[in-house]
Amino acid sequence: MEQPIRVLIVDDEESQRSGLAAIVSAWGMRAETASDGNEALRKLERFPADVILTDLNMPGLDGFGLLRRLRDCGDMPPAIVLTAFGNIETAVKTVHELGAYWFLKRHDWPGNVRELRNVLERTAEILGISLRTLHNKLKEYSGAG
Repeated sequence: MEQPIRVLIVDDEESQRSGLAAIVSAWGMRAETASDGNEALRKLERFPADVILTDLNMPGLDGFGLLRRLRDCGDMPPAIVLTAFGNIETAVKTVHELGAYWFLKRHDWPGNVRELRNVLERTAEILGISLRTLHNKLKEYSGAG
């Protein structure tokens, strides 16, 4: 039985966190939430997220700081930025400079919910392929020795 994709949702607005957690859970994924980047870092110690879904503008450690910290420690799961405050410049910075996997603007929610699901499923597919490739390489290596 395949383990569901684990999504850590980081947003300072409780209604956004709980709403996204409910949506992600309804898609068969496992959701945990955090109210800012510092709480997200603490949660990641006991919840090995496959994907992080984060807002950018938050008090405390914001989404930019969270992505920077994860990138710098070299242990960054794919991060999808979902924010109401963004433009092309912000998207380019979060993807190219901070290593985010994808950037979504939180507008037109019915459309974005479908787009979010597509991005999460695509991420899960990539993770599955990566894990299968690693497993096959390990099998090759152990068989060769």
